Amino acid sequence: MNLGMSHDFGGIDFENLVFPYNMYVDYTRIYQRPGKTKISFDPDDMPTAAYINTFHEAYTNPNLTTWLDDYKQVFPKSRLVDNC
Repeated sequence: MNLGMSHDFGGIDFENLVFPYNMYVDYTRIYQRPGKTKISFDPDDMPTAAYINTFHEAYTNPNLTTWLDDYKQVFPKSRLVDNC
């Protein structure tokens, strides 16, 4: 889910925002290609559980809002940006 904020989408009242904040979602629809159904965040062809466990605090501490400045880690490489 994209939960980003943007000035272009609507006005943002930064002075009255309180973070962290809880958001409750009661329904999410996930589309998958026919014959490619996987209900896991750790499939064999793209394992992620070990990565998430290694950087557990980054995924559970709402006060860490940037990877480089707050969490003090090198930004992870991406096949979309780094061709890896």
